[in-house]
Order: sequence, then structure tokens, then C-alpha cells
Amino acid sequence: MPRNSSARPATGLSQLEGSGERAVTGATAMHSEANLNTGVVRTVDPGMTLYPTGDKMGVCWKVTDELGNAGWVVSTQFQLAR
Repeated sequence: MPRNSSARPATGLSQLEGSGERAVTGATAMHSEANLNTGVVRTVDPGMTLYPTGDKMGVCWKVTDELGNAGWVVSTQFQLAR
């Protein structure tokens, strides 16, 4: 988990509060804002672990990755990490 992460133990996939690590299920992009028309911070490959920050706008969740990159992804593209 990235240093200074605010991620907490997971309690359920559909619940953002108390969420923990998430694994990407399909190739997607991490965007600079909660808008798919904004710049891409990086591509996100299936199986990568993401850490929700707690910010959510519609179906987009703000996350960080294992390298400390922060951005927005579509929540339907990841699931609870195992």
C-alpha cells in the first residue's frame, strides 16, 4: 500500500466508505480529473492494484496506484482485491 494512504479495510464492493484495495478487471486509463475527456495520467492494466482515496464523482473514483500516481478511474473497471 502506498505510504500515507488513507485506504481502510474493505467492507464491500459497492461501498466507498471503508473501501480497501481494488484490482483492475479490464484495461482502462487513469484520468487527471473525473471526466473521461481529460488527460490520461497513465494506462491501468488488468490485475493492477488501486487504492481509493474516498473521493467519488458519479461512476468515477479517485485512486492512487502502487507507484503513488493519483487520478480518476471508472469504478466499473475494478473489483475488490483478493
